[in-house]
Amino acid sequence: MRNTTNVLLDQIREAKGLNSDYALAKVLNVNHGAIGHYRGGRSHMRDDLVLLAAKMLGLAPAPLLNQIAGERTKDAELARIWKDAAKQLGRKGR
Repeated sequence: MRNTTNVLLDQIREAKGLNSDYALAKVLNVNHGAIGHYRGGRSHMRDDLVLLAAKMLGLAPAPLLNQIAGERTKDAELARIWKDAAKQLGRKGR
């Protein structure tokens, strides 16, 4: 499943030169099972992990937090609002 969480996980692995999700889990201080749940779309990264990922990658956290909130919600209208907010924040570079 390709979502913002998986994109972030892949970017961290590449940036840190990690060759496994096990190593990635250690860097993020989560258990390996959590990475599997993120990868499978069964759960999404917690906000504090999104903030950590943004810092590791030199990215603005606000658009990422909004994008993941949009993916996390089950309500289609809320998802659209969160994703629109992420786009607006991304354009502003926050």
